[in-house]
Amino acid sequence: MAAIEPISEKLLFYIWQFQRFERKNLATKTENLPLQIVHVGQYNTNAGPDFLEAKVKIGDVLWAGNIEIHVKSSDWLSHKHGQNKAFDNVILHVVWENDVEIKQTNGQKMPVLELKNIVNMALLHQYRHLMTNREPIPCFEKFGEVPEITKMHMLERALVNRLERKAEMVLAMLETNQGNWEETTYQLLAKAMGFGLNAIPFERLAQILPLKILQKHDDNILAMEALILGTAGFLENNNNKNLVNHKKEYQFLKAKYAINYQINEHEWKFMRLRPANFPTVRLAQFAQILQGSKSLFSYFLLFENWESLKEIFRVKTANNWLSDISENETNKLKFINFGETSIDIILINVVAPILAAYSLKKNEPNYMEKAMNLLEKIKPENNKITRFWETLGFKAQNAFEGQASIELFNEFCQKKACLNCNIGANILK
Repeated sequence: MAAIEPISEKLLFYIWQFQRFERKNLATKTENLPLQIVHVGQYNTNAGPDFLEAKVKIGDVLWAGNIEIHVKSSDWLSHKHGQNKAFDNVILHVVWENDVEIKQTNGQKMPVLELKNIVNMALLHQYRHLMTNREPIPCFEKFGEVPEITKMHMLERALVNRLERKAEMVLAMLETNQGNWEETTYQLLAKAMGFGLNAIPFERLAQILPLKILQKHDDNILAMEALILGTAGFLENNNNKNLVNHKKEYQFLKAKYAINYQINEHEWKFMRLRPANFPTVRLAQFAQILQGSKSLFSYFLLFENWESLKEIFRVKTANNWLSDISENETNKLKFINFGETSIDIILINVVAPILAAYSLKKNEPNYMEKAMNLLEKIKPENNKITRFWETLGFKAQNAFEGQASIELFNEFCQKKACLNCNIGANILK
């Protein structure tokens, strides 16, 4: 055992849950009684024993209760389980090494299953290799040997995990907004319109400027542009003659709605951006998208045709009055389109999470399915993570697979959570 990476409880959880040990002629370490595992139990992620509602037959008696797992049996004492009534119903103590005798609260010896002599050493070596591998994806060398059905099942798991995680973030925003789905959708869209680099000032803009103010002027694009660009800090000290009317409108509306705070212009990032991606252009496009729909949340929730959904974002921004809005050089096009790639990013980062959040909130699985179906119709992202997967022979065919591969990389591979991954489990098997 000296050459093997130290045994961890999470590895023992895996070994127990999937019964990765020799199961013939099992016997308890304490009394040497025949042991039969009828049901391993349900893995417990909360406080208390590690596996609940298990069934084991010890000698001639069938026991129903909980399983506790430790590297050494003495961990029972160091963790003070004997003083915790939650552990009174433990029927079997599964350990790597039985180094001390443990007694139950009734004075009887705790039945123990010791694993160290019944686990295949090849599994331990393979696990050590995964844990110490310096590649971004621990199973890099073995990935090609894993059955495609196993990979696809894991990708679906990863996508659901990603959607649920994003949904929880949306629901946290919803709570802050006192259950207002429209305001939450507006704020989420604003953050997405920052496309990473300007996500923070865009998000702050939506918090400073409530949707209800903008909705009062949804029939007046000048007022909406003035409110958005002014609150963003691009009108106060700007002498562009094309913005005279916007400045006047903003000063009037700023006083009317008592907008006492605005973002500093220097907080916005222009460096290394093409003119079509300048925040000033995105802000103007944001105004047009909001003006074009009375209720984005309702539309995102109820859409039937994903192409019609994309039409909301197919806006053109006139460039004649944006050309001098900052000191940076802008393009000379008369109009700037909101590109198809940008639309796909919005659908991925706004519409799908909103559907997933509504699914969790209302316990309506069909909205989660709708989010997944939407992602199947969108082109996959092109970033360093998706490109890395391509080196392993996996090329995402759509955003469903793209988002899943990103989640798999970030939440499993990077965290070396191979034991919780179908692909890692298959390799260990």
